[in-house]
Amino acid sequence: EIYTARGCAACDHTGYSGRRALFDIFAMNSQFRELLERDGTAVTDIQHYLECKHGDVLTYQGFRLVSQGITTIDEVNRVAMNAGSEN
Repeated sequence: EIYTARGCAACDHTGYSGRRALFDIFAMNSQFRELLERDGTAVTDIQHYLECKHGDVLTYQGFRLVSQGITTIDEVNRVAMNAGSEN
């Protein structure tokens, strides 16, 4: 079952009450360090490396919360899936 946000006075009509953190930790390794230190490395190269080697942990965590009825797909999309596009 997938839930949608419904508002009320307690949540200021947003459908969300309180906050739940999504976080990810990536341990630096020699291969990633070399990529960062290499002249001419593009941001897209870094993104590709992280996607291939590390996966999308934030989105996975977000969809786990969706399946538990804690948040919605729209909120996961807003927070986790678009996290890198704000810079």
